[in-house]
Amino acid sequence: MRVADVMQKDPVTFRPDQGLAAIEEILVRCGITGAPVVEEGRLVGVISRSDLVRQLELERSRIESAHETLGSFEREDAFATPASVAMAVATRWLPLKVKDVMRRDVVQVSPDDTVATAAGRMVEHGIHRLAVTDGGHLVGLVSTLDLLAVLASQPMD
Repeated sequence: MRVADVMQKDPVTFRPDQGLAAIEEILVRCGITGAPVVEEGRLVGVISRSDLVRQLELERSRIESAHETLGSFEREDAFATPASVAMAVATRWLPLKVKDVMRRDVVQVSPDDTVATAAGRMVEHGIHRLAVTDGGHLVGLVSTLDLLAVLASQPMD
């Protein structure tokens, strides 16, 4: 069986210039954990909820470190409160774009590759989705759920 037989042919995609604020909402609404990033039909990256969480944690850590450093040189009450950290993180988060946090090293398969090849790449790289490309252009997406559906449709002996 080929990847073309099981792939999602019209997956949710994002553009590199989209703001991060809306991405989480779209992922939740669509019931997915990540999606390819496409520019003019060409695959340029992938973004997932874990990338968003990692970036939020990085921003929070940067803010807390800055507050602690300033606090050690100024007054004791200058330390960050949870509310001030949240506000500072939001201020840093709002201007960020997909291109700022997406992963550019996307594992890909061809529509003509076998399902076994796709599964092997997912296992090898520890990932849950593969971009399906033809000549650098995104033509689909195959996820672990897509592969499980194939397995579930097979007769069990």
